[in-house]
Parts: sequence; structure tokens; C-alpha cells
Amino acid sequence: MEVYGQANKIYFPKVGDYVNNHLFTEIINNPTSKASIKDYKGQWLVLDFWSRFCSGCIASFPRMNLLTKQFSGKAKIIMVAASGNPNDPKDVIRTKALYYNQAKLNNLDLTVAFDTTVNRIFDITAFPLILVIDPVGKIAVKTYHLDSIALAKIISGMVPEELEKGYSSHEKHADSNYVRVLPLLTSGLQANGGYDTAFISRSLLTRWNDKMPNYYYTGYFRNPRAEPSNLSECMGFDLQHLFLFVNTGRIEWYYGDGFYDGIVLKTNRFSPDDLIANGIKNLYAYSLYTLVRESSLEKTKMALGEELERSFGLTSTVETKVCKVLSLVVKNRQRIKSLKNKTGHSSWAKVDDSIHVANITVKDFISRHLQLTTNIAQIDEGSPRTPILDDTNVDFKLDLSFDFQHLNLSQIKSALNQLGFDLVDTEKQMKVIVVSDSN
Repeated sequence: MEVYGQANKIYFPKVGDYVNNHLFTEIINNPTSKASIKDYKGQWLVLDFWSRFCSGCIASFPRMNLLTKQFSGKAKIIMVAASGNPNDPKDVIRTKALYYNQAKLNNLDLTVAFDTTVNRIFDITAFPLILVIDPVGKIAVKTYHLDSIALAKIISGMVPEELEKGYSSHEKHADSNYVRVLPLLTSGLQANGGYDTAFISRSLLTRWNDKMPNYYYTGYFRNPRAEPSNLSECMGFDLQHLFLFVNTGRIEWYYGDGFYDGIVLKTNRFSPDDLIANGIKNLYAYSLYTLVRESSLEKTKMALGEELERSFGLTSTVETKVCKVLSLVVKNRQRIKSLKNKTGHSSWAKVDDSIHVANITVKDFISRHLQLTTNIAQIDEGSPRTPILDDTNVDFKLDLSFDFQHLNLSQIKSALNQLGFDLVDTEKQMKVIVVSDSN
């Protein structure tokens, strides 16, 4: 029986299963504009599911383009563009526009299927997700990252042991033996020379794997003002966020903290992509165990910094640099005054694509709404992400209605003009984390 994606069926693909058939109704750079999975029986098929909201997916386009050329005649690679909102035609248009812009910038000729149903049909909510299907239609591999070495081994019948496993949304992950009351990579049992927890202190940096919790942090990583304890850990973070902690004591970027959102890299041994997570690639875990009386935020920052230097030969400092930023300014003060909240009551509502917020500060408007949508528009256009600074001097709360979801940068600026604001390119001095080779 053939089950097409348009059928109302709950399903997710599992390794070793025959993949259910699915009809892609809009394909580019392919001999036909429509094709189903069964059409590729008899050859290896790679389905790389991506979303326009996934920066790691977009960064992988040149690599997947090269793989397409390297494995021509051996494997068919289809980049499956999943719509963020299958019921919104604007979202599909934005996804197409992003790909065509990236194709022009990077000279891509990837086979791309634009599909509004795969999220539900293949049970995907996190991207990227890659399926490698063998010539008889069985799923050989589910992963988040694929390179030429791994694909060559898979085609030869050897799935690399180090290849990270990928999962659909409702699929049970590999069993994790992680016990949160014990330090990472210990069991409290007899080991090589004694019990593996019989240390007074220990600093450990390792690559993250799916036996560990993802995006997990405790101790000073969770709260810089935490009470002293003997254990601070973080798992599932990239180098960018680890260097952020070393320099700020925070594991996340915060709006308005005076820091430029990103790392300045001064080394030829690493590229910016090496510092940023790509699916579950480039993720690490760090564990620091000390006596409680020796525990502090500053010592935790120092220990992690020393571990990064030992492991990668990299050090980091905070410098003040002139950076390109976007500045939110007042264009029509009378219009903005007319939006001043008069009730003191706060509310939030979404009607169709429009957001309606009452009693919001300009700072919160930027951090909760404008910054993210502007960054998405910049990614769509192949531009670097830039922080937005509040230069309005508006000291009262506003009632605002806006729709930035599917707009490019110029359209966002036009929408802001209607509210009485403007978004202008400028340069400002900001604190920047600089990562360089250690001496």
C-alpha cells in the first residue's frame, strides 16, 4: 500500500523501516516538477528537511550542493523545504525567496522540494533532519548532519558509529543513563584505580552526545547568583555560548546588555561556523566539581576558560569596537504620542497575522518582537544579523498593532514608519567577545 503525504495518517520514519511514500508536488532543479519517493527506488536517496528559520540549515546549503556533485549517479539529494506555517501562503513565498537568494549568492543548483505537509507527515518540528534511504526503500540513517565521508561509508554499507542519531518529534530517543545528582561521565562505581567519583575537584570538557541531556545547565550556568555548590554543568551548548559564559557569567545573549550578538574570531584554525551549533553538530558539555567552599562564579568562568584553552588553543577577551547596528529612532513624535497607553492595563493578542500589545515599553517591543523578526529578514536576504538599539528616548508605554512575520527588511521599516518609528543603519561602540589563538 502506498501512503501519500496528503493522506491524514500519523506516522514518523524509523531506521530499518520501509519509508512511506510521499508525493512532492513542487520540485526545482529536477527533471520533473513532481515526484514521489518511490520514483527513486533503485538508488540511494537523501532527504534533507530544512526550514527558513534554521540558520544551521541555511549554512549547510553550500556543503550539500558539493555533496550533490560528488555523489552524482550514486545518490539523489533532495532538500525538502518545510513551511513554518502550512496554512499561510506568505510563508511558502518567503521560503522560496530565501532559497533563490541563497542560490544566487552561493551559485547553488540543489534539487529542492517545497512542501507544506512534511512537518505533519514525517513528524518533524526541529530542523535539520536528514533521512538516508537505501535503494530498496529502507531508512538506513536518520541524522542531523551529513558529510562526504559519512555518506560514502553509508553507501558502502557501513554506518559510522560516530554519526549522531536524528529523531522525529514523537520518537523515543536513545536511552540516557545520565543521573543528574552525579557529575557528568561518572557512575559512583569502582573504576580504574578507585571509585570514579573519588576526586576532590574535576574540570571536564567533552563533546555532547545524545546520551546526555540537551540544553541543560545547573549551578552557576543556570543562575550567576546561585548559592555555592560543588557542581556546575552545562550540556548541549556550542563554543560561542561557552565563550560568552567565560566573559560574562551568562550562557545566553541578552538584549540590551551592551554586547554585540556574536563572536569576533581572530584565528585561521577555526571558522565562524565551527563556533556555532549546526543541528547537534558542534555541541559540547562541561562539568566542574569542586569543594563547596571553593565554589564561585568567577572560579567557574576561569576553569571553563582554561579548559577551552587547553582543548582548542583559544583564549577570549572583551574589547570595545565600533560595530554596525540598527537604531530605532522617532520619525513622527505626534504619531507615537497618540499610541501612549492610557489605561495601565497590559494585554497581548494575535488576530490573523497581526500582533496587538498594550502597555509595552520600547525596550520590550524590540526584545520580544522586532529583534527576532528583523534578524529573520536579514538571514533571508543573506545579510549579517545586527542588534537593534533603542535611540527613541520614549519614556512611556505604548499600545501597538503590527505584523512583521513575513516582511523583508524594507517592509519592516515601512511598517515601523506607520507607527511613527524608523530603523536606520548606524555604527556604535559595543562590547565584543574576541576569540584568538593563545600565545
